[in-house]
Amino acid sequence: MADGLCATCCPVGIDTGKMIKKIRSDNRSDRARGVGNWVNKNFSGITSATRTGFRVVGLAQDLLGDSNLQGLSEKLNSISRGRLPRWNASMPRSAASLDRNHPGSVNGKVVYFPSCLSRTMGPAKGDPHQEALHEGMQSLLVKAGFEAVFPARVDGLCCGQLLESKGLPIQAGESVRKLEQALWLASEEGRLPVLCDTSLCTFRMIEGMTKPLKIFEPVGFISEYLLPYLENRSQLDSVALHVTCTSRKLGLEQPMLDMARRCAKEVVVPVEKGCCGFAGDKGFTTPELNAAALKRLREQIPEG
Repeated sequence: MADGLCATCCPVGIDTGKMIKKIRSDNRSDRARGVGNWVNKNFSGITSATRTGFRVVGLAQDLLGDSNLQGLSEKLNSISRGRLPRWNASMPRSAASLDRNHPGSVNGKVVYFPSCLSRTMGPAKGDPHQEALHEGMQSLLVKAGFEAVFPARVDGLCCGQLLESKGLPIQAGESVRKLEQALWLASEEGRLPVLCDTSLCTFRMIEGMTKPLKIFEPVGFISEYLLPYLENRSQLDSVALHVTCTSRKLGLEQPMLDMARRCAKEVVVPVEKGCCGFAGDKGFTTPELNAAALKRLREQIPEG
């Protein structure tokens, strides 16, 4: 795995994830690098096709039912020798289209970069909240009187994390430089803060960009910019909090806990090391990783 979470536990900060990425890069063929170049040039079309794919699978779920679709995906996964994902009922459906028409600012503006994940992947069919992540984020901005400014041609932008994880650092670098230039222009050369709704992508942007941009993930941005203009009207009885590997690397454990305590009377934090086992996209094809990483989770969550 290449998430680098081990570095947070290592006394001298050794990140074996970087070693894994280096090994992957050394083993990449010219054909793989060509695919990476093609992805960079056609990213808008790829995100559109991905949304369509999730929409088709969602339709299949409605028509076939969960058990039939899961059985079919198991067979296709076997035939493809693990290349096609194994579907289950918790898989995301297609995200709603990005809505860029929101009221003007009262308290401020922010350059909002919804990651390719939140632009393509929406909630699963059975999730209690059915709005896409970017819809929830924009709703919160509106409540706090902030206007979201989107970088130009946002559908074609990516931080390059998916290419870096696949051992294609040159192509990943081209992606992050293209995104950086778009954010630099949209932020009026760094005057406006930049908000990315996915901590993994935020970390990649902070690491890979050189211009003086003020880059935030949701918890940091909400704490610094939105909380003065928001009020708690109700609280949930309880929530369980999972701090992702990248959130841990960004030092967000305590800020996330503080935020959760504003929203719920009781916050349960399972005793685990922050790895869900998904490893970028491995959980789609090797869900055994998830099962192993999370095997002690259920027993730590109180009933209800």
